[in-house]
Amino acid sequence: MDTQSRALQSIREFLQSKTSYDVLPVSFKIVMLDTKLTLKGTLLTLLQNGIISAPLWDSNQSRFAGLLSSQDFMNVAQYLIDRPEKAEEINTITLDQLAEIESTIGARQIETSRIHPFKSLYETCQHIVESKAHRVPLIDTDPETGREIVVSVLTQYRVLRFVALNCKETQDLKIPIKDLNLATRENLHTATMDTQLADVVGAFSKYGVSCVPIVDENNKLLNVYEAYDVMTLIKGNGFSDFSLSIGKALMRRPQDFEGVITCSEHDSVAHIMETIRRSRVLRLCMVDEEGKLLGLVTLVDILNYIMFG
Repeated sequence: MDTQSRALQSIREFLQSKTSYDVLPVSFKIVMLDTKLTLKGTLLTLLQNGIISAPLWDSNQSRFAGLLSSQDFMNVAQYLIDRPEKAEEINTITLDQLAEIESTIGARQIETSRIHPFKSLYETCQHIVESKAHRVPLIDTDPETGREIVVSVLTQYRVLRFVALNCKETQDLKIPIKDLNLATRENLHTATMDTQLADVVGAFSKYGVSCVPIVDENNKLLNVYEAYDVMTLIKGNGFSDFSLSIGKALMRRPQDFEGVITCSEHDSVAHIMETIRRSRVLRLCMVDEEGKLLGLVTLVDILNYIMFG
């Protein structure tokens, strides 16, 4: 067995020895949203807390009702792009009406899967890879009442950072990512500065992507536009500015944007894991020496390789 294979085996054994609960910090807070909240109030709550996703709680039945994410807001945006006459209704639409809206446009509805917090971390990673979920709720049950308890939400990033911090074997994953076929190179959804925001929202809603690279006429990477950017734009301007170009939409982006994280096809998984250890990473844009976009490396690509590569 070569060094890379031994490292992968050690990391998998580590994942099997830990539970999902082990990944959680000593102190944390969780924001839960009642399904009776309006979309407008929900959006403000999410952005005020610096998050794009939260568990839903059905207070009538006292149970977990799914995981709201930026994808759901992209679906609502697409619904209104197709039906501008419905724009006034958005202020009164509640979270428990989302299923009807998403069904109308044929979109995937709110995610309801969950994992028990004391399941092995390996099982949780398996679930994330197979479902391609960006995050998974950890749901326990009160032994006395039988009621569900939302413990936390585990993200791909949190899992990979936990591995990067606790498994020195990640340093041995030195094969270049181009030799592992890790990146998505084909059928990439990209945009230019002149692309209409409505077209990007369409890609977010239809294909479930959360980020679109922005390139110039030579395919040189200029920026990225994220589902989170759409949410902040909606907060300030409502569901009405979808005719904007991406260039103009970027001018309204909050100044705290963390920037675009890139890698080259010659970088290794070890290099990417070190980047994850040091920075908050959601995906990496793979570029060549001239800065031209070659592909995207997502966190689920990395997790899939660790689990099954």
